[in-house]
Amino acid sequence: AQPSVAASPFTFVNVNKRPSFVGAAISGVVPGERLELDHWAREIHAGIMEDGTPVTAENDQKLSFHVTTDRPLFVVFSEAPTVTPDGNLSFTLLPGVSGVVPIRVVLTDDGGKAHWGVDTSYEYVLTINAVADADAPRLIELTTDGVTLHENAARTYFPGIVMASRGVFADYRKKFSMATSVAAEFAKYFSTPPGIDKNGVLSFQPAPNVFGDVPVMVDGTDTDLASGTTWNHNFSFTIHILPVNLAPAYEFTDRTIFVLEDACSGNAYIPYPGQAPPPIEMFAGPG
Repeated sequence: AQPSVAASPFTFVNVNKRPSFVGAAISGVVPGERLELDHWAREIHAGIMEDGTPVTAENDQKLSFHVTTDRPLFVVFSEAPTVTPDGNLSFTLLPGVSGVVPIRVVLTDDGGKAHWGVDTSYEYVLTINAVADADAPRLIELTTDGVTLHENAARTYFPGIVMASRGVFADYRKKFSMATSVAAEFAKYFSTPPGIDKNGVLSFQPAPNVFGDVPVMVDGTDTDLASGTTWNHNFSFTIHILPVNLAPAYEFTDRTIFVLEDACSGNAYIPYPGQAPPPIEMFAGPG
C-alpha cells in the first residue's frame, strides 16, 4: 500500500514588497517660470528586496507618485508639483516666492498591505531653493566628475549632471546651447553618444561589449536676450563603463596530430601560437 501523505498545514502567500525610487537634487528655481525635469526620479521599482534587488514579479503593479509640502500649496505654487509614473517632475512657483521650499515625495503601488506587505516607498525630501528674479542670471556648474554603469547597459539617464547654482537651468529668457563631445578614438564606445538636454539630464547608451573610461567634454554658451551678455561654460567629466565578467570560452585550432600505427605511448604536443602547452599523454592501440 502507498503511504499516505499528510496535507501541509502551511499556506504560502506572496507578500507585497516596498516600492523604491531615487530622486535628484535641484537648485536655483526662478519663481513664475515652469520647471520641467524629465526622468527626475529614476531606478523606479514596484518592489525591492532588503538587499535592493528588484522584485520582477511585481512589475505589473500600478505605480503612483504623491507629493506634499509643509506649506499650503496655494501660497507657494501657481502649478502644484507633480511626478508622473515614469519620473518626470514639473511645477511652477508663484512670482515673488523666495527661500527654501521643501517638498516630500513617496511612491506607492497597488499591491496592498496584506500579510504585512508594504505599498509605500521611503520618503524623499526635495528642497527647492527659490531665487529672486534679480538673481536670475545662471551660473552653470557640473555636479560630478564622473558617472558609472556596466558594459552592455541599456540607454541610461543621469538627472542633475549639470546644475544652476544661481538661476534656473531651464531659463527661457536666455538663449542657451550646450554640446558634448568625445575624442574620435572613443566614438566606438557608444550606440547613442552622450548628450545633455535643456534640463541638465545626461543620457547615452554604450555600444555592445565595450568597457573603459571615456572623457567627455561639455561646451556651452549662455546669452541673456535682454542685455546681450554672454557666459561661456566648459566642463569635462568621465564615463566609467565597467566590464562584465563573461564565462570563459575556447575553440579548437585547425591543426592535426598524427600518430604512427602501433606506436607506443608517449608525449604529444599540440602547438598553440605564442604558448608552450603542457604535454598530453597519447595512446595508440595495435592495428
